[in-house]
Amino acid sequence: MPTPDVRGAPHPARVVAKALLIVAIVNLAYAYLSSRMGGGLGLGPLLPAQSRFPIYVRGHSEQTAGGFSIQSVFDVPTLFWSHRISRTTKPDSEYRVLLLGDSTVRDSLLAEDMQAGQLTKCGRTVRIYSLGYYGPSIMKDLILLREAMKYKPDLVVWFFEQEALLGEPKSFARSNSDRLATLVRTYDLPGRVAHADTTGWWYTESLAGQRTRLNLQVRLVIDYWLLRQGLGQNDAEVTRLAINQVSAAAGKTNDPLWRRIANSYGELRPALPAQPASPDYLFSAITAGQAVAAPSAVIMINEPVNLGKGAGQYEPVQYEAYAELVARIAAAKGWNLLNLWDLVPVSDFIDRIHHGEPGNRLVEQRLAPAILAAPCAGGRTQP
Repeated sequence: MPTPDVRGAPHPARVVAKALLIVAIVNLAYAYLSSRMGGGLGLGPLLPAQSRFPIYVRGHSEQTAGGFSIQSVFDVPTLFWSHRISRTTKPDSEYRVLLLGDSTVRDSLLAEDMQAGQLTKCGRTVRIYSLGYYGPSIMKDLILLREAMKYKPDLVVWFFEQEALLGEPKSFARSNSDRLATLVRTYDLPGRVAHADTTGWWYTESLAGQRTRLNLQVRLVIDYWLLRQGLGQNDAEVTRLAINQVSAAAGKTNDPLWRRIANSYGELRPALPAQPASPDYLFSAITAGQAVAAPSAVIMINEPVNLGKGAGQYEPVQYEAYAELVARIAAAKGWNLLNLWDLVPVSDFIDRIHHGEPGNRLVEQRLAPAILAAPCAGGRTQP
């Protein structure tokens, strides 16, 4: 007869202790490896490197355009994780140019059009990276610029419009409160400073601490392969959907999603000062940006807008007063400014700020010589 097994069942405390130990080891290992690999551990190969910061699409209701709603991404590490700039080592032969700004940068082909011109500067090939993202917000741009300096740009081209300097901090900056607080403290910018996050790195970088970011990155992977590749919705089509949503948001107030879009749109389009004066605008954020970018050169561009008396246009007299104020501030501060606010004809605009390829060509004709005239890295001038 076989001898009966008289061993007792494992003690519950031992089971719990072993389970906790395994969870702790997995989380700490993830935290270490993720910090060494820049976040998004294991998901990078699933999402091809993107030439734009991502948006993703989610199903909603028939009241939204095409039954989908567009979601922006406010997580800075995820934005850069998806972008090709974080996945390419800068070669010695590259003169690296970053384009900052709002959707007029993100949704245009300016970077590609200029890249096709095959510019050379300082004995190197000019390579242009589009880092524009939705919403006119100078603090959003400043947060992205600070992160982008990890990738060693030689030149920063910073597009901005009047609303970018008003009503700050807007939603993107508020959603990155720790980064915002660091900028406010470091560069003495106006605004309330949030309490520092005292959570240890071991938790924030662990699997548990990264669960929201991982969820977002999984969404982006699904969005790319299902909607963009599987259903054939390319980025330009999704972008047009986003612009149509925002443009129509004010008239769709019965739907909760539309109300949120309308509220966001209202925040991004604050009332303009009737008589523009320096205290109305956050010019100090541009001064901070110059310091963040140093020793890289910076070109500021007061971007083209739709001027006129109709709906969806800017009042020319008010905008001219603002543009003259920008020119005076830039001259006093020594900024390299292209004041292009009235460069593009009204006929080329889709709405207040978005224009077509003819407008891009006009901007390119002014920007390309400015890039070639900018200092080389480290203050060296163009040979």
